[in-house]
Amino acid sequence: MSTPFFYIAEYRSSDKIIQLDEDTSRHVVSVLRMTIGEQILLTDGKGSMLTAEITDGHRKRCLVTVIEEKFKKKEARKITIAISLLKNANRFEWFIEKATEIGISEIIPLICERTEKQKFRFERMQGICISAMLQSQQVWLPVLQEPVSFKKAVEESTHQQKFIAHCMDDAK
Repeated sequence: MSTPFFYIAEYRSSDKIIQLDEDTSRHVVSVLRMTIGEQILLTDGKGSMLTAEITDGHRKRCLVTVIEEKFKKKEARKITIAISLLKNANRFEWFIEKATEIGISEIIPLICERTEKQKFRFERMQGICISAMLQSQQVWLPVLQEPVSFKKAVEESTHQQKFIAHCMDDAK
């Protein structure tokens, strides 16, 4: 069995003992039935990969001690994807998940001229990003922006190259 991989929101390299949040603690202790002395992997989504050992197996506030710390540099290439909010929320969530899994650096939800759904559940989408990052064993969490208009996204972009994908049958 591979070592379980979890997300921690905050990490400083001076932290040698970490208290896991309640949901992660419950998952480690009650669901996976891990005990004192077993190891888990942690990431803060900012390049840190920590190997930690369970030192207190409390199901609401599990404590782990950092055994090893590695840092993976972010790729020099930064890829940002901007996509209009979709009427079907499941499709948008699927897109967020897959974009995270392939290592996109930033995701910008757009509100375009014909965007029907303008409600954006930021916490839910951030949770999907975190889950996809862990599922694909990555240590960099993409930056998820709040929705902006198409015009604002294009005007404020600092990328040298910009591409637009579309599926219209007329002249490209």
